[in-house]
Amino acid sequence: GTDALLVEDNVAYNTFGHCFTVEDGGEVDNVFRHNLGALTKKVHTLISKDETDDEPSTYWISNPQNSFENNVAAGSEGTGYWFELRTRVRGPSGPLHPGVNPSRLPLQRFVGNVAHSNRFSGLSTYPGAGYNPCKRSDTRWSAAPCSASHHSPVPDHPRPVACCRRGSGVRRHAVLPQPRRRHLSAQQR
Repeated sequence: GTDALLVEDNVAYNTFGHCFTVEDGGEVDNVFRHNLGALTKKVHTLISKDETDDEPSTYWISNPQNSFENNVAAGSEGTGYWFELRTRVRGPSGPLHPGVNPSRLPLQRFVGNVAHSNRFSGLSTYPGAGYNPCKRSDTRWSAAPCSASHHSPVPDHPRPVACCRRGSGVRRHAVLPQPRRRHLSAQQR
């Protein structure tokens, strides 16, 4: 896997299979910033039975310890942003990260991203493991499940994600964070 790479100001048009990706789940500290992915198409022949390029996403994210800032995913035959977070690192990187569970890692940064006109959804999480990050900072590479006795899911007030069948919505497979909002009194407005 690749770590600490800046992928910035790129345009990917009319591509096949997943477009902007972190592959095995062991990749961390990469920054995807101000990229445009448009017309991401499915492949007709898979390299192996473990691949999902026949359900393409413009941004295929296998480890949440990466940053996605101000990107656009438009016109995918699948999903705009797919958090396919498994319970282990796979592929050639697997032996380098024994016990790592990407589905439990906190999300590094995901802000200002736009998804539209995608066939299935704008954002989706992996249906098997889901996305259930841990709050403690020392769980970055933890294989241990979250437990109420020592840490809790992030953030303090999670909420379920609404289902949507159009390409700008979210497919529900996990609980995603609800941002904290500052409530203003009538006098402060």
